[in-house]
Amino acid sequence: MIHTIQLISESGSFGQPDGTDVYFGSYQILKEYFGDWVQLHDRIGTGTEYARALVWKGKLEDVTDQYPDYVLTVGPRGGVVRSPA
Repeated sequence: MIHTIQLISESGSFGQPDGTDVYFGSYQILKEYFGDWVQLHDRIGTGTEYARALVWKGKLEDVTDQYPDYVLTVGPRGGVVRSPA
């Protein structure tokens, strides 16, 4: 199944993405992509607790005003946590 993901940072160091700034792929591929996003936060020192990803089921070209199906965040031990939105 194809999923749509949008990477968000609440650290204030990155701009808010546009509704069309999304990526597509299987859940596993997007989960790995989110892991890379978290490592970027760790390398530049903004804190991994600010990294999160909004995920929608299906392929959406524009997610403006679309409520996500779930949210990926970093757990207390560094793993990826999937939570309902």
